[in-house]
Amino acid sequence: DRLIELGLPAHCDAISIHPYRHRTTPEAGDLVGDLTHISDFSAQHGKRLPLWITELCWVTNLPHGNTERRAARMLGRAVPLALSTGFVERITWFRFSDPGTDRFYLEHNCSLIRHDLTPKAEYFAYRTCALMLDGSEPVPVSGPRPDTGVWSRVFRRGAKYVLALWCEERSELCAVEVWAKEVKRVDL
Repeated sequence: DRLIELGLPAHCDAISIHPYRHRTTPEAGDLVGDLTHISDFSAQHGKRLPLWITELCWVTNLPHGNTERRAARMLGRAVPLALSTGFVERITWFRFSDPGTDRFYLEHNCSLIRHDLTPKAEYFAYRTCALMLDGSEPVPVSGPRPDTGVWSRVFRRGAKYVLALWCEERSELCAVEVWAKEVKRVDL
């Protein structure tokens, strides 16, 4: 906040942030609230700048990190949440490949692929988000409320829509009415 107060927006094209949420979910950690605060604060002190998330990950080191499956789920929820704000232009995972193989060392457990270049679950989640959401714009619509544990975000790319729909930590039955001739379901 202090840099923005000192006039940072007048000297930048974007604001780079690292909104880590290692031990919590993007929803419980209020990722959207933090992004909104930064964007609004920038607008109040010069101009609203696009946000670039240049580091994000859920670490998978032992014994206290996340499982790779949970890290992938968190990624698959954080990306649509962040992009749905309309403030975020870029999202970069912290590291592409692990620099080593020590499962107990945090820095060896923050990437999309392993040291031997085999992809982790996070890689496939990141790839899916990129393929589904690249070039899309968020659509402001009302949907399932967060207090139900069911979250949704809608994006439009040309004439096609993408609905991101998920439950926080459990399975939930959801009915979605769709007025399209063709629907493609993708599961992270």
